[in-house]
Amino acid sequence: ICLIHFYKRDMDWVEKIIETIAAKNQDFYSNLKTLVSSQNFTKSESKVEVMRLYLNLMQKLNAENDLGSVYQTLSEKANDCQLLELSEIIQKDDSFENDCSSKLIPQMLLENQALKQFSTVIKDLESYSSGFNLLHDYTVKNDLSFDQKQDCDVTRNELFLSYLDFLDDGKNSMTVDDVLKKNFPHGAPLGGVIIVDPNGEKGVRSGFLYVTSLEAGLQMCKNGGILYLKSYEYKAENFDVIHKNSSKTLRIIGEDCSNCSISGALRIQSMGEVTIQNIKFEIGDSPESVEAINVFSGKVSFERCIFECFVNTAFYVHPGSQNKTLTSPQTKLSMKECILEGLGSCQRFFAIEEGGGNGDLCLYIDTCYFNEAYSGLTVQKKPYTWHNVRVTFSNCYFNDLQDGVRIDCDNSNTACDIYNINCYFNLCLYDEDEPSNAVSCSNIKSINASHCTVQYNHTQGTAVHANCVNNMNISNSIVDTDESLDKKLSTTTCVFLQNVDSANIVKCKFSNSRLCLASCGCNILIVEGCQFMESSVGLHIPQTSCIYDLKVNDSTFESCFDGILCEGIAEKIDISSSCFVDVLNSISTNKKSANCAIEKCAKSQSENVAAALLSSEGLDNGDNENCDSEIVSAPV
Repeated sequence: ICLIHFYKRDMDWVEKIIETIAAKNQDFYSNLKTLVSSQNFTKSESKVEVMRLYLNLMQKLNAENDLGSVYQTLSEKANDCQLLELSEIIQKDDSFENDCSSKLIPQMLLENQALKQFSTVIKDLESYSSGFNLLHDYTVKNDLSFDQKQDCDVTRNELFLSYLDFLDDGKNSMTVDDVLKKNFPHGAPLGGVIIVDPNGEKGVRSGFLYVTSLEAGLQMCKNGGILYLKSYEYKAENFDVIHKNSSKTLRIIGEDCSNCSISGALRIQSMGEVTIQNIKFEIGDSPESVEAINVFSGKVSFERCIFECFVNTAFYVHPGSQNKTLTSPQTKLSMKECILEGLGSCQRFFAIEEGGGNGDLCLYIDTCYFNEAYSGLTVQKKPYTWHNVRVTFSNCYFNDLQDGVRIDCDNSNTACDIYNINCYFNLCLYDEDEPSNAVSCSNIKSINASHCTVQYNHTQGTAVHANCVNNMNISNSIVDTDESLDKKLSTTTCVFLQNVDSANIVKCKFSNSRLCLASCGCNILIVEGCQFMESSVGLHIPQTSCIYDLKVNDSTFESCFDGILCEGIAEKIDISSSCFVDVLNSISTNKKSANCAIEKCAKSQSENVAAALLSSEGLDNGDNENCDSEIVSAPV
C-alpha cells in the first residue's frame, strides 16, 4: 500500500496504525477504535490534523467508509473546542455528505452540550429541519436540569430568528425539478403538474401545463396533483381551494416564501389531503379586515410558510363530521416550521368554530414561531357540540403575546384535549384589564403540558388556569417572572386549578410569583419533585375550598412566606421527603383537616434569614427550629 506522508508534523504512528488495520482487515468501527485508543492520539494536541491524515489514508484503503461515523466516534474523545474545529472542517469539505453536515454536526454539539455553537452550524433548509428536531428531542428525552432547559430555550429562540432571516432572504427556493425529486423520487408522473406563471404564457411545455392565474390553477387541481407557483404577488378578494379527490393529495408549492406571496382570503374544503409549502400569506391590511384563512374540512397542512397577519383573526378552523361518507369529513389542520407574525395588530392567530353536528377536529402545530399578537388560540365562551377536538402545540415559541391558548366552553365536559409539548411562552401585557395566560381552559376533558417554559414580563398573570377540567398533567416545566420587575404588588399565579378532578404536577419549577400553585375545589392533587421559590406562597388551598387528597413528595420550598398553606378542608394530606429552606411558615393546615401525615421532611434557614427573624419584634418563631428537624403541622 502506498502511504502519503504528510508534512510539518511527525505522524509516523498514524501510518503504522493504518498498516496494522490493513494487515488485520478489521471492520471500520475497529479501525477507528484502534486510532482513538492510541496513546499518541489521546496525548496529541492536533487531533483534527491527525483525523485529516487518517481519513485520507483510510479512503485509499476503502473508498466506501462512512466519514460521518468517524467524526461521530471521535466526538466522544474530543472537547468542545476540538469538536467545533471538526465541524468547521466538515462544513468546508465538499466530500462530506449533506446528511453529515445537517444532522451529525448539530447532534455532536448537543451531545457535548456545546449549545453556543449549535445555531452557528445551521446553514441550509435541511439542517434547520434536523436542527429543530434534534434540539426538541434533546430537550424532552434527557433528564435536564432547569438551567439546562433554559439554555435550550435560548438556543431555540436564536435558531428561530436565524430561520426567519433564512426564509426572508429567499434561501428556501425550490425549482420545479426540486419539487418533483422530493415528491416523486422514482420519476415524475405523466400529467398532474400545473405551473402558475403570471409573467409567462399559457400552454403545455416539457410535459407541464402552464397557466397565468392562481384561480385557473386551483380550478384545474380539484382532483389533486401538484400546483407550482412561480414567484409573484398573487392578489384577489377570495381564493377557493376545493379538493374533491380523497385518494390523491393536492400539493400547492411556492418557488420561495420571500417572493411568492398570496394576499386575500383563502377558503379550503377538501375530501382528502392538501399540502401547502413555501408561500408567504399576507392576511388583511388592518385589524378591521375580514380576510382570513378558513379551513372547513380535510387534512390541510402548511409547511415552511410565513403568515403576516394584520387581521383580527387569521385562521378559522371548522370541525368536520366523523362520518367520512359525508361531504364534510374530519378536519385536521397542521403546521410545521412556519412563522406567524401578528405585527402588533392580530388579536388571535387561531379560532375554532362550532362546526355543527358531531364536530371532529385535530389542530397540530409543530415547530412554529408566533410573534407580536394578542393570542395564539382563542375559543370564545359559548356552548359547543364537539365530538372530538384535540389541540397540540409542540416545539413552538410564543413571543410577545398576552395569551397563549385559551378555550372557554360553556357546557360541561366538552370533548376537547389540550397538549403543549416543549413550548416557550414569552408573555407581555397589551391590555391591563384582561387576563394573561399561557394556557386557560374551561369545561374540557384534559390539559397536558410537558417541558414548557412560561416567562412573564409583567406581574398580573396566571400561567396555567384550569376550570372544570377532568384531568390535568404538568411535568418538567418552568414558570418564572422577570427578576428586574418590582413584585411587591404582584398578583401572578403560576398554576391555578379550579374544580379539577385529578391533577399531577411533576418536576416543575415555579418562582417569582405571588402564588406558585393554587387549588380550589379539586378532588386529587399530586405534587412530585417540584421547586417552589421566591414567592409569597408555595402551595395554597383557599379557605372557601376543599380537597379530598393532597400529596406532596420530594419537593423543595425556598424563600417563601408560606410553604404549604391549606386554609380549606382536606380529607387527606400526605407530605413526605420535602424540604423547606428560608420559609417562615413551613406547613399550615386547617384544624378540621384531621388526617395529615408528614414524614421525612426537613427545614433550614440561612444565617441572614434566621438573624432577621430573631430581630423582628412580636413574631412567633416557633417554626424556626434547627436544620433537619422534623416538621409538625400547625393549625391555621
